Parts: sequence; C-alpha cells; structure tokens
Amino acid sequence: MYIVGSYVVSALSGMRFADFVSNRVFKSLSMNSSTYSIDAAVNTGRFTSTWTSFGRLIPHWLQDEFADLMAGPAGVISSVEDLVRHLFWSTWYLTYRPRAGTMGQNISEWRCRP
Repeated sequence: MYIVGSYVVSALSGMRFADFVSNRVFKSLSMNSSTYSIDAAVNTGRFTSTWTSFGRLIPHWLQDEFADLMAGPAGVISSVEDLVRHLFWSTWYLTYRPRAGTMGQNISEWRCRP
C-alpha cells in the first residue's frame, strides 16, 4: 500500500516522491540530514554501517536505482536530530493549529484541539 501511496503522490504532484517529500517536508522542517539517496547520505560523512555482533559488515540494502520503488515504505535515511525535529513539529501540529488556516505569529491565535 505504501508503494501505491507514493505512486499516487508522484502522479498528482508531477515529480518523484523523493523530491516531493524533500521539498515539502524535509526543507520545510529544516531536516537537512534527511534524504532518500544512499549516495547523498554517504557523501555527508555521517552515514554509518551496520555490523553483526561478531564483527561482520552488513551491506547497505537500499540502492539508488531502487530508491523510487522503496521511497514510500522504507526509504528515508535520517539523523536523530532530524527525527526529533519532525516529532516536535508533528506533535505541535496535532496539539495546536492556526485559526482559519493561517499561521499566526501571536500565540493567542493558536487553539488547542479538543
């Protein structure tokens, strides 16, 4: 179902799902360490590998040529800082929402959902 969902977003937006999420979610929330590209993650110098308990390297399972296919269900590569930022803004939005669809600068314009 997630693959179908990512396809629907791609079809309706006219862009790749990874580009859509990057522009609409990652950039909006300043999630600068989040990507769908394994090459972009490796180039940051912050990408880590996975190791077994007896010291054997587990290869990366996501390859860039399959990123579009796997973007919906399991493609995000992120950092703890970015995930906390996403959690904060998601929690804020579920708790407070602006009146009449505007993001007021004044906290009195926010209302708590019942």
